[in-house]
Amino acid sequence: MTRVLRRTLMLLMAVGLVFATAPSVGASGHTEILYSWADFTEGVAVDNSGNIFISNSFAGELWKIAPGAAGPEVFGVVEGVNAAAGDIGLLGLATDSSGNIYGAVNSPNGPDAHGVWVFDATTGDATRFAGSENIAFPNSVAFDARGTMYVTDTLLGAVWRLGKSGVFEPWVIDDAMLGTGALGVGPIGANGIAIVGRTVYVSVTEQASILAVPINSDGSAGAVGVLAADDPLFGIDGIAAAADGSIYAGIIGQFAVARVHPDGTIEPVASAADGDPGVLDVSSVAFGTTRDTRTTLYGVNFGFLSQGDFGTDPRPGLVAIATGVPGQPIR
Repeated sequence: MTRVLRRTLMLLMAVGLVFATAPSVGASGHTEILYSWADFTEGVAVDNSGNIFISNSFAGELWKIAPGAAGPEVFGVVEGVNAAAGDIGLLGLATDSSGNIYGAVNSPNGPDAHGVWVFDATTGDATRFAGSENIAFPNSVAFDARGTMYVTDTLLGAVWRLGKSGVFEPWVIDDAMLGTGALGVGPIGANGIAIVGRTVYVSVTEQASILAVPINSDGSAGAVGVLAADDPLFGIDGIAAAADGSIYAGIIGQFAVARVHPDGTIEPVASAADGDPGVLDVSSVAFGTTRDTRTTLYGVNFGFLSQGDFGTDPRPGLVAIATGVPGQPIR
């Protein structure tokens, strides 16, 4: 276990997680802080009704923030995450057009929890996909236009796919998706995932890149290409696709959010270095879905990198960034 993660887990065990909500504190730079808390929340997704779902990672909890709610409530839980032994727990999230929520769980020390789960849209009951426990490090989930599910594998440097037979299988494995250990908490390779048309985009944290993998007519993976690879993307985490084909990314390693245009141009969006505290530790991003929020990018702050600065005090939890660009519709 890495020193940073060990220290984080010791804090969790010693003091517990103190939940706190806060009203909007207004915009700071490009970002509005909607809620603050002292929990380690890593993934975010929004359904077609505007419900926001957040993964409380180490606890294996799925939170729900309904439109107009004062704060999150626990909507579902994956039992058996062993945070004390180093499991990171519930990570990236996705929703489908029926409102079900999908989550990737890294729990090698709690094998009954490890894999990919679906939470029922109505009850929040969680069910694990058979065979998903074989994914070495499930991290993020996305669907293509045909409803096929893809999951990144951060350790193997791969993307897995749920085949027509209902069995998860490696879809693409490539050295360009491997971690390098450069952040000192890894190796952290393939991380976020978003799909635009027939192209799967994968963020690779320690290789500072977003890769592009075509989906062939038979469903197989085409040759791995590079959309963008440059220092501003070092430490990239979750990604989300806009309707114009651009990719928005949380750069957790640099406390920033960036937009990558279809031609590979990298545009800074928000940065803590520019005085914007809302983007500290942004690990995942997702677009709103309602008429009033479809151009809003939500970001959730994992917080473990800045734990030394914040201690157990509430810190930015859910933030909103006005982009002026609508997100890609939910499939």
